[in-house]
Amino acid sequence: MTTATNKIRGDQAGVAAVDMKLEVVVIPVSDAERAEQFYRKLGWRQDVTPPGSGVFQFTPHGSACSVQFGKHLTSAAPGSVQRTYLIVLDIEATRRALIDAGIDVSDLFHFGPNAFGSTSDLASALRRAEAADGERVRHDELSFR
Repeated sequence: MTTATNKIRGDQAGVAAVDMKLEVVVIPVSDAERAEQFYRKLGWRQDVTPPGSGVFQFTPHGSACSVQFGKHLTSAAPGSVQRTYLIVLDIEATRRALIDAGIDVSDLFHFGPNAFGSTSDLASALRRAEAADGERVRHDELSFR
């Protein structure tokens, strides 16, 4: 007989074996209609939400995670969400496309001299990259200025 855990994912046991995905991040905003127009301007897909709920949900192209905002979703202060990252392949091309779409964007910046705030940030990024595409990049192969 197969156990429930084995049905979830192979022979791994415990909660680590449960396949989990982050689906929605709630963003507190002061003006939901203005935020709706911003995400429409970005060209993100607007997902279906209950009619008349005042809730909006948008998903970036290629992402499995959406942003959600609107009435009565959170007691957090508008603008209080920090350290969320939208990852793109070419930041300069993306910035140009945003500007061309009429979106006000800041100049590009990096967290540190090598685009990482610390070596632990770099090591973490390398682990994520390895997990994402199966390629292994050794830390000692990278050169620092």
